[in-house]
Amino acid sequence: MGDDEITGTSKHVSSYPGFSGSEEEQEGNFLALSLKANEGVTISTELLNGTHGAVEVTDGFCVYRITDKDQQSVKVTFETDGAKIVKTYGLSGLDCQKA
Repeated sequence: MGDDEITGTSKHVSSYPGFSGSEEEQEGNFLALSLKANEGVTISTELLNGTHGAVEVTDGFCVYRITDKDQQSVKVTFETDGAKIVKTYGLSGLDCQKA
């Protein structure tokens, strides 16, 4: 994970029922991130051009299902006491392997 791009290899997963109740979303390429901040900071994240909206990260981890690495990006927002930092990471450097 660089300043504005996430790189690496995402192997194709044929069954990940822990990701979603929808069978259609249980197969594909997944990206897991560990997100940490100081106490009192709220972290929310969203896969832009994905199928779900923003979610609050309460356990320090978030998993995304990548369907189009060249059109999708990961947006992370850190917020506390009226201050907000938003960072967006591209995924074009991610190698999404096929089944």
